[in-house]
Amino acid sequence: MLSKLQIGDAIYIQTKAGWYTYIFRNYQYVQPNAVDVLLPVPAHPGTAAADRLITITTCNPPFHAAERLIAYGTFESWQPPTDIPTPIASIVTASS
Repeated sequence: MLSKLQIGDAIYIQTKAGWYTYIFRNYQYVQPNAVDVLLPVPAHPGTAAADRLITITTCNPPFHAAERLIAYGTFESWQPPTDIPTPIASIVTASS
C-alpha cells in the first residue's frame, strides 16, 4: 500500500530499458480534480524541474474517489535490465 511508504524508502521501477530507483520523499492528499500534482514540478506550473521525480497516485481511501493520495520520489539511480537492484534481487528472482 502506498500509505505504508516511509521517508527514505526505495521505490523500484522495472522497464524494458532497466531498473529505476527513486527515494520516497513525501505524501500529499488532494481532491480528485487536482491535476497540478502531475506537473514536472508539482503544483508549480511553468517551473523548470531541478530534480527527476516520480509521482504515484491512488485513491484514498482505497477503492473510493473521495480524495487522492499522492506520493513523490526523487530519482536516485538506473541499472540495466540484467542488474536487478540488490535489495530486491531475491524477490524478483523467486517470482520469475
